[in-house]
Amino acid sequence: MTKRGRASRLIVAGAIIFWTVSALATPSDAGQLEISGKSDKCSRLRSQGGYLVDEHGRVILLRGANLPSHCYKPMKFGESDLDALQGFGFNFIRLGISWDKAEPEKGRNDLAYINSIVNFARLAGERGIYVMPEVHKYGWCQPGSDWPEWDCDPQVKRNSDFPGMMRNARRFWSRPEPQDELISFWKLLVMEFRDLDNVMGYNPLNEPLDLTMLFPGVFDRKLFAFYERWLAEVRPLDPERPACLEPSTANMLFPMLPPHFDHHNLVYAPHPYYVHGDGFVLQESRLALNCKYQRISREARKLSAPLIIGEYGGDPDTRFGRRWLLWSFELQDQYFAGAAIWVYDRGDGGWAIMDAHGAPKSFFRESLRRPYPRATSGRPKELKYDVKKRSFVFRYEPDASINAPTEIFLPRELANGSIQVKGGSWSYDSSSEIMFIRPLAGTTETTLKVN
Repeated sequence: MTKRGRASRLIVAGAIIFWTVSALATPSDAGQLEISGKSDKCSRLRSQGGYLVDEHGRVILLRGANLPSHCYKPMKFGESDLDALQGFGFNFIRLGISWDKAEPEKGRNDLAYINSIVNFARLAGERGIYVMPEVHKYGWCQPGSDWPEWDCDPQVKRNSDFPGMMRNARRFWSRPEPQDELISFWKLLVMEFRDLDNVMGYNPLNEPLDLTMLFPGVFDRKLFAFYERWLAEVRPLDPERPACLEPSTANMLFPMLPPHFDHHNLVYAPHPYYVHGDGFVLQESRLALNCKYQRISREARKLSAPLIIGEYGGDPDTRFGRRWLLWSFELQDQYFAGAAIWVYDRGDGGWAIMDAHGAPKSFFRESLRRPYPRATSGRPKELKYDVKKRSFVFRYEPDASINAPTEIFLPRELANGSIQVKGGSWSYDSSSEIMFIRPLAGTTETTLKVN
């Protein structure tokens, strides 16, 4: 994605589809524990049983933002941005990488650019924030796409040249040579990132697309054939790290129907945007969005993978944008989905969550800074937050074999309210805004309620 914002990407996506079709505190049961301490730093994660789990066996829920480091050379983000991200309670960054900026000429890698991103990822890990490195592209080969010109044939000189974009997409999916080039680049990236414990997984390609994506199952065969190659050639360099796989861009409208895909340690990372409602007359309804989340949740289960929303976002200055975002927050809780909002950047207009002065926009300050269980010592059963009533419920089945507490990000403004914990003892660290819960012996269910 370029600095132009997500809105222009969606207009392009809609135009591609149109062109294609045309062409084709109450005391707890045991009281509050007097325990000091901070949340653990990042441990390596793995996909297991439809969840991400840490070294203790706790279920990890990732909530955060996309960081558009693919837009800037040199990398402009640093400690102050990590401060701002932590201010939302985030523990996750989807970290964009521009192949074009990293390899401006075939075979000549800009290691300074790559290392600036790796060093930022290292700083994030010191704060307890996980990262998902992803090779970002916008469309295919047009100006600002982040795809290297030397790998484009034909060259695309205008954003309106959809036929040229699609010819490059077809070339990538039908020929091994351009795939070889991307896989070679990924081998370099993995060698740089693999020593970091806070890399939660690798995202091979942002928003895959092709003309055939409008026919469910047709493009999926091409896409998952590439994922087979990527796993066979890249995963051996970091064999225990999850692979974060995206469906096609058209997944916002159509289901993913992959062929049989027998691989472990996967994460499913779709982008459930809306085509209509952003430059179009119609707007997506709550029912339609709910059906979409039901569908992508089923698709994640087909892969035996946890669901992480790799991108979602909207304009907080519009009534529909605010409403759609609030629905999305609620559905992510309902389906216990990780998520990274688009986008952590500055700007008074558009989809940035910070204003031009670097302060959180009021809508996001009030609604995106929300409680969630970062680490659950058991099986999650219910997660719900009402932003208007400022009430929060989290319920889970504790696992006595896990010798580490459940950790919940609870904004301090909520921690001053009425807190009820049934089936457990708790403590709260006001500096990190983390609540720690340990279940009582023999407890089959632990519940936190905040009002």
